[in-house]
Amino acid sequence: MRRGGHSLGSVTANLGMSIHPDSWEAAFVSGSGGLLTHYFLDTGLLETIDPALISSLFGLFGAPEPETLSTAAILGAALDLPEPAWAQIDRLHPVLGLFQWTMDPGDPMTVAPAIDLPVHVFVGVGDYQVPNFTTDGLVEALPDADRFDCQPRGDYDPHLCLHREVEGPTDLGAWLEAPGR
Repeated sequence: MRRGGHSLGSVTANLGMSIHPDSWEAAFVSGSGGLLTHYFLDTGLLETIDPALISSLFGLFGAPEPETLSTAAILGAALDLPEPAWAQIDRLHPVLGLFQWTMDPGDPMTVAPAIDLPVHVFVGVGDYQVPNFTTDGLVEALPDADRFDCQPRGDYDPHLCLHREVEGPTDLGAWLEAPGR
């Protein structure tokens, strides 16, 4: 039996494979990475949302709107930090460290070394939701992984490349047909 998942489904697939690796002969994951803090800090989604909508968040938080909209500024305002401190928000910030610490048991990067089966990783190049460098790290952390890069041909979030490009169903079909992979 094989296991697969896309996006949150790939996160849960990684968890299931690490708990019961002998139950699966191989896995296919898409839209997956690790170090969940980076999903927030390095998202490409910010540029796809109406700036007026993002700016309205600062009013809700009772904070001044910065000259440059960024995820760090939004988090800083939400945490009620003074505006000069917003530039210091990164993955090592204590609040984000606490977030990552609580997410670690479910983070694919944490469980990857325990996944002792072949994993095929389908990557939407330029994914807005899962930064590619987190997927690169996951591929390196998995003991037996290979990858397929899907280049989007349109103006959309490459997170959906599996569903939007012909290479998605083609690669998934080839994986299903391949023995032991």
